[in-house]
Amino acid sequence: MTLDYDVHLKAFSATIGTNDPLNVPPGGEISVAPRTLTPNAVFVQTRNSSGTPSDRPFQLLVAN
Repeated sequence: MTLDYDVHLKAFSATIGTNDPLNVPPGGEISVAPRTLTPNAVFVQTRNSSGTPSDRPFQLLVAN
């Protein structure tokens, strides 16, 4: 995910989520990491409950 500012020294946290307040988010896993040589980007990988890469909605928090 590319952002408009340098995040390579920030902390990242992400959760599987949904943009629909009436639904429960789908099951799954998520991981985040800084992007090598891209200081304004974060790598986000979502997977289903069995660990297979899968598109999942998510929320990302970038903190100082």
